[in-house]
Amino acid sequence: MAGKAAGEGQRRHDAQLQKLLKKAAELFAAQGYDRTSMRDIAQATGMSLAGLYYYCAGKQELLFLIQDTAFGAILEALHAGLPAQPDAVARLRFFIANHLRYFSTHMAELKVCSRELTTLKAPYYAQVAAKRRAYFDTAKGLLQELQAAYGVADTDLGTTALFLFGALNWIYTWYRPSRDGDPEVLATKLTRLFLYGFLGQAAWPAPDGFAPPAPAASPFHAEESAHGPR
Repeated sequence: MAGKAAGEGQRRHDAQLQKLLKKAAELFAAQGYDRTSMRDIAQATGMSLAGLYYYCAGKQELLFLIQDTAFGAILEALHAGLPAQPDAVARLRFFIANHLRYFSTHMAELKVCSRELTTLKAPYYAQVAAKRRAYFDTAKGLLQELQAAYGVADTDLGTTALFLFGALNWIYTWYRPSRDGDPEVLATKLTRLFLYGFLGQAAWPAPDGFAPPAPAASPFHAEESAHGPR
């Protein structure tokens, strides 16, 4: 009985902490970390200051937990799903879809992760930076797979990965589910845009100085064999 009660108590604690992190992320996203006080967070959550400090040591820990939780969740889902993908293109699309799925329902957290990393101080900064680096390295590894599979002569995969993250992370400024559609549809569109560019195969032959490498098999060969290039 004692063990069951303890488990239920931990679940209630964890659920309350997640609510607290959600509200803190919304405040940090809306008005910035520096302009948000612990009193603001207590008022928004309906908690007393004493109750708030029961769950965290202060604003820095809240900022850390928001970012650590977000990157932990996205990496866990990524590592669970990537091995089941059949090829390099499918793995890239899964990476993009996983990012869009998570952050389309955690927009405040995305904004905080994008804008407040350097606000973290030791030891929190190093812990979050390690997860961000693991995430970036995963993206870079997927690009290396594509490079090998399609003979792409790109020697600066780091910059290419940064272009991809630029597209992914900026969605908090414009994405609205009712207007912009399902994240899965967006993931396919972004994967195509990233692999082909806006003009795609219609751009060949390209103007001088802009010629892409000659394509091998199309990454979306199955769809295109049925419907033609898009």
